[in-house]
This record gives sequence, structure tokens and C-alpha cells, in this order.
Amino acid sequence: MLHQTESSMRTVRRIEAKLAPIFIDKAPKLPIKAKKLLIVCLPGLALLSSVFAFYSVYSLWQWAHQPSGAGMYVQQLCKAYTDQTAGACTTAVSSRLTFWVWLGLSISFIQGILYGMAFPKLRRRLEFGWYILLACVFGDILYVICDVFTEYGSNTDVLGSIVGIIISLWILFQIRGAYTREPVAK
Repeated sequence: MLHQTESSMRTVRRIEAKLAPIFIDKAPKLPIKAKKLLIVCLPGLALLSSVFAFYSVYSLWQWAHQPSGAGMYVQQLCKAYTDQTAGACTTAVSSRLTFWVWLGLSISFIQGILYGMAFPKLRRRLEFGWYILLACVFGDILYVICDVFTEYGSNTDVLGSIVGIIISLWILFQIRGAYTREPVAK
């Protein structure tokens, strides 16, 4: 297990090394005051992101269990013109719980856990907290791919998510220097 973790960290550090020149050297610099503010607020934002991720799981689950346009009419017709109970009529409606929706639910749930795990690490300004946030951004990339294959999102959602991912990477790499392997003394 330890070997696998070390191998994963080497992979993440290679990805970091490829992205760093783009988001640190070539991208515009974040003002110092903004960096300091972000570093102070980031643990709270991670905790808030954890809550939003779990709410996203709840919302996607609710959406997946609601009949879509034509399915809703079929369900209403079934209830109106048959002796069937509501439960029997809902089976006539196809489920939205596809592979992509299940994958999206899983990704959001894992992100919720990761954002919560990042909170104490970011408060102590540990490098591992920064890596957790980087993993969450990679999770966002996977979620966008899932979003493309479901009815849940739209093209503007996907475009907005891509812009959000780029901004997130830019911010993360701009504040990268504030996070170390050892806790920062207060």
C-alpha cells in the first residue's frame, strides 16, 4: 500500500511539474494581498465546498429519480387511466440512473470527503492539503466528462465548468508556495 501511495504521489508531482510553468510562469500573477486573503480563507472555503459537494450528490440523486418530460406524462396517464397504484406507474418510466449518473454521484461524494479532509491540513498550511485540493480539481474534470453524457447538464454548464477548472488551477498554483511539508508555526 505504501508503495502504491508513493507511486501515486510521484504521478501527481509529475502532473504538477507540467502544470506549474503554465499557471505560475505564464499566467498573470495574483496580487500579494489577494494571495494572503485566499490562504487565510481557503480552509473555510474547503469546508464550504464539502457541504456543496454533498448537496450536489443529494440534488443529482433527486433529479435522477424524477421522471423526465415525456416520462412524466406517461406516469400521469398511467395513474389517470388505470387501476395501477403510483408505484406500478413509476416502473413504466425509464430511470435516469445511468452509468454516468452513478459515476457523477460517486465523484461528488468522494470530493465531499476530500474537501472535508483538506480543511485541517489547509489550516496548518500543509502541502498535503494543497494536493487534496488539486485532486478535487481533477475530480471536477472527471465530473465534467460525466456531465457531457447525461441530461443533467447543458453545454453552458460544461463550458462554465471548464472555465472554473482553469481558474481553480490558476489560483491553486498561485498560492502553492504557502504550503509546506511541515506545519507552519502560528
